[in-house]
Amino acid sequence: MNFSVRSQYEPQISMHYSGQLSVNPAFAGSSGNFNLTAVNRQQWIGFEGAPTTTVAGVDGAIKMFDRFHGFGLVILNDEIGAFNSLMLNLNYAYRIELERGEIGLGLKMGLLNTKFDGTKLNPTAGQEKDDYHQESDEAILKSKVSGSALDLGFGAHYQTEGFFVGLSIVHFNHPKPAFNEDLNWGAEPAMFLSSGYLYRLKNKRFSLEPRMMLKTDFKGFQLEIGSALHYNDKMWGALSYRHQEAIIVQVGAVVAGNVKLGYGYDLNISKLSGYQGGTHEIMLGYNFSLSLEKRSKAYKSVRFL
Repeated sequence: MNFSVRSQYEPQISMHYSGQLSVNPAFAGSSGNFNLTAVNRQQWIGFEGAPTTTVAGVDGAIKMFDRFHGFGLVILNDEIGAFNSLMLNLNYAYRIELERGEIGLGLKMGLLNTKFDGTKLNPTAGQEKDDYHQESDEAILKSKVSGSALDLGFGAHYQTEGFFVGLSIVHFNHPKPAFNEDLNWGAEPAMFLSSGYLYRLKNKRFSLEPRMMLKTDFKGFQLEIGSALHYNDKMWGALSYRHQEAIIVQVGAVVAGNVKLGYGYDLNISKLSGYQGGTHEIMLGYNFSLSLEKRSKAYKSVRFL
């Protein structure tokens, strides 16, 4: 079985456990609070044209018609080589309280805007020994083009006091930005399966959280497994392994009130490891209560600090 993702379009984010809203709309409103989270990722430092990704989101739950509904907004900007993609998504989750947990059924709808800057391409770079590419090659697009398309996705998210599992599909409608005839390209659907379990140790100040995420574009797979150690629900450290790609180290803390700050480093172990200086991520989050009526069940977890 192959565990490598062939498509680079769906941005890679290692600190996705701090807020899964960007990949699963059913996550909206699941924490019992309103949450604001932003992550910046600088991938493959020192590698020309390497991906740079920024994602910001806000979500919360509001009671309407005797039922709590989750709402969220996600803005994601991703740059890789000559491509720049901006995704703006509205998320909705229908929340159902069960005897032992809560389930969310979510939909996401938004706009996918992609730009391609052909002026950034240098087809003759490094051609001291051959002339495979030529500046006059008509197959190489040298202009700037952009296009937009409707982007749809859906998901489900189940949680109890110490357990969660989520399944979602993004780019379900295979959005194809309306470029001109020079560029025929679209975003491939991708599926995310994530799960985790929060276990309180004998020393109640510490808790251990094993977790996993499986991603596929239905052509290849990528598996990430790891665990986080939380102290006093105020500080955490995590170690994960992304199959055949990276070892991931993360730390974080609540620095003031309900403000949380995190840092992550991906140590690349693929064939690219000798050509770049690793990957850095910074996460900033804030949560607050803005509920006119509390839910009878609130599954507070250190994931939502």
